[in-house]
Amino acid sequence: MADFLSSTARRIAAVLFSEAIAVAIATPLSAAGAYATLPSRPAKVCGTAQAAGKQFTKGVTPVLFVHGFNSGPAMWTGGEAKVERSNKTLIDLVSQTGSTTAFTFDYRRFSNRWVTDKAIGHRLASTISCLRNLADRKVIVVAHSMGGLATQWAASDRGGRVGHNISAVVTLGTPYKGSWLAECTLNRNLDQRHPIECQAAETQFEECDEKQRSGKKQPAICRGVPSKIARQSKAVEGLANKNSEITNLAPWPSKGGPNVYPLAGKADFRLFGIFAVAGIEIGDKVVSVESATNGSRVATVECEAKDPQKDTCFHTMLHRNDTLARTVVGRIKMAIQREEGQSTPGRVELNRQRITVNGMGPLKLGMSRAQAEKALGARIPGIPDQPESFGRPCRDLPVMGGPKGLFLRFSRDELVAIRVSSAASTSISTASGIHRGSPRSTLLQTYGAEITTTSVDNGNEELLFEPSASKFEGRVIQFSVKDSKVDAFAAGEPFFADNLDCSSD
Repeated sequence: MADFLSSTARRIAAVLFSEAIAVAIATPLSAAGAYATLPSRPAKVCGTAQAAGKQFTKGVTPVLFVHGFNSGPAMWTGGEAKVERSNKTLIDLVSQTGSTTAFTFDYRRFSNRWVTDKAIGHRLASTISCLRNLADRKVIVVAHSMGGLATQWAASDRGGRVGHNISAVVTLGTPYKGSWLAECTLNRNLDQRHPIECQAAETQFEECDEKQRSGKKQPAICRGVPSKIARQSKAVEGLANKNSEITNLAPWPSKGGPNVYPLAGKADFRLFGIFAVAGIEIGDKVVSVESATNGSRVATVECEAKDPQKDTCFHTMLHRNDTLARTVVGRIKMAIQREEGQSTPGRVELNRQRITVNGMGPLKLGMSRAQAEKALGARIPGIPDQPESFGRPCRDLPVMGGPKGLFLRFSRDELVAIRVSSAASTSISTASGIHRGSPRSTLLQTYGAEITTTSVDNGNEELLFEPSASKFEGRVIQFSVKDSKVDAFAAGEPFFADNLDCSSD
């Protein structure tokens, strides 16, 4: 009986594996897309890094998505890239954090080469450095399969200096110790742990090759299966187990380098849906758990073996797995928080600062959001430079942990005004001591002839302070007076120093 169960299990495993081969070694490629257009820069400044989702903004963390062997950027953005039980892709979920801009790296034309090739590793290293300089923030990389090894090589480029531009790397199914499927593909018979699976793989390859040689119509299971020449490529040779290509890669930079989070899928072959098939541990059916985790304590997703077109524990579907997708987003948030903690050592207490037409304490009008965050030692979350329905390209953003009712007004990533709303504390005041609740009479006495009445709307009076000294460069403070008391005010550039809401987040 035991022999019967063993042979039956092996036959079932072979059939299940055979059905998985076509998807395991290939992902459909998409047509080439346009390059990302970054502010005031040539369109191709970061190589093939293409913005995905939100518009790029300086001061927001770039998250670079890197595909694997025989794949392309469409795996992250295509119509079949949505996370299970969701109407969103992994890129969509990452973009919702509000402090990231997603990019995809494209090396599909060269994916048959090994990661040390200039068209892969060197270009990826240059792209990472370029995004770091443009965003003024370290890059986070999310990589699938061979893309993780390409990132490892890129991080070690230039003596490890590129790795200093990366805050974190999250890998999905990366074969840090090789792929047993790649070993089967080479047919070197070195991996004795998977003879049944290798036999099924070879049978599938031969069937698809024969269909191609005879000119017959390719069955669905052969779509995307690389040709015999492609299976003998540098990439497959490098990805195979027990080779020197992976072990010769320089390790992740130990000092100043990224935090690396390897994630894995773990398929579980079962007999009649009850008993696990002993001795068959093939990870995500392409890369074992041991190889994908590289000995780390990381997140794995355990699934029963099923249809590879729907099984999100399957190698090419890991980015669609709900658990892994949420883990990726969580790791990204952790990396951003860690980076912010390191880059903002001295926090400024804004309640103790006074507002002038030129700024507030270390805040100066004209600063970018990144410069403002550095000056304050605090995050300014949100999406600046958002065109509004009334044509005013501005955004009111709060300071994380800052005073309630205080907003920094940005337009095209430039601080143009500071707004104090009716919800602010009376401790926030101008340099002359005017705050919410100050009597109208005190306001007039303080600023004298340099203040004028601009309008009266529904009982609210708008009083405009226009200092004449040249050092103020024509900037103003506009006060909203309600029931003879200051209710709100805004200081800065004339066009933006009013109390109309710029859609604060």
